Amino acid sequence: MNRYYIYCRYEFISNEGKQFSKWFRVGKDHLDENSAKEELNDIKSTSKDIDKHTKLKHEYEIRCIDETLIPQIRMHRPKGRPKKISKDELDSIVKSLNKKGKIKVDESIKAYLYNDEEAHKYIQEHIKDKDNKWVRYWYDENDVLYILLKDKIEKLYD
Repeated sequence: MNRYYIYCRYEFISNEGKQFSKWFRVGKDHLDENSAKEELNDIKSTSKDIDKHTKLKHEYEIRCIDETLIPQIRMHRPKGRPKKISKDELDSIVKSLNKKGKIKVDESIKAYLYNDEEAHKYIQEHIKDKDNKWVRYWYDENDVLYILLKDKIEKLYD
């Protein structure tokens, strides 16, 4: 779930003098650090001439980011009357989440669970150590819904 990204910033001249821009992502995501370094070398070679002529700098860095912490788009609720998830199903989810920290949600209830705020509150209230943990709902690239238990220090957004 960890991926490597190349981040860049460049120097520009403003009213206050030379300043650096904010960091932004360049290129594609990489599964290992070696392929990210190879692409970084290619990017550096193309910006080398620009830096030489403009006498301004580009800075690059490789960052490893846990992609489960990045916010995702809310999935659409299926058509028809919403299915209410039973308390027994929620209890089994909470029990296995407390044991493993990561569970795969069944296909039959994933669309209903992802959009059900009451179920989210119930799961969050019944996890162990709820002051230091938070629940993350995450779709992977194959549209499989996972429920992950994360530490509060990993939280990037509210």
